[in-house]
Amino acid sequence: MTKKNLLILSLSNNYSRQIGKKVADFFELFFVDLNDILEYNLVDSKMLETAGHDYFEKEQQKVIKSVGEYESTVVVGDTELFLSGKNMSHFLNDFVVVYFQFSKENLDILESEYENKRLLYAYKEEDKIFKNYANFVIDATISDDNNINILQKKLAKYLEAHDED
Repeated sequence: MTKKNLLILSLSNNYSRQIGKKVADFFELFFVDLNDILEYNLVDSKMLETAGHDYFEKEQQKVIKSVGEYESTVVVGDTELFLSGKNMSHFLNDFVVVYFQFSKENLDILESEYENKRLLYAYKEEDKIFKNYANFVIDATISDDNNINILQKKLAKYLEAHDED
């Protein structure tokens, strides 16, 4: 497979982590939360405050490019991270992008369950951007098991269409 990894997107950062782990387990792939890797490499708000925006973005780009070199990996991260600067363009070459889409109403309900819920003031714009980037858009309102089965079928067709293993 030319694209060796899966990038899981959702407008719910909490749901992305949840479904990303399940997808990785199902396909027996590695799971990476990009935010954890950035934090491990100290590319966080403290770096932004002390070193400045340009240095912060440069260090963030290094980490993102290195993750793109991984193989057999499911990657998730905060929505803001993928929408920032040129970050998404780094993933498009190395990842099959899967967007788990919620209606605004269902997303509001889902996010209300989490303590660290995400503000959804730009739902329409972000939804449009993620649909544009995604190789697959999957309705996230159905069960996770059904979503994984749908993803499995879509990946099989994708691989067949690209004559890849």
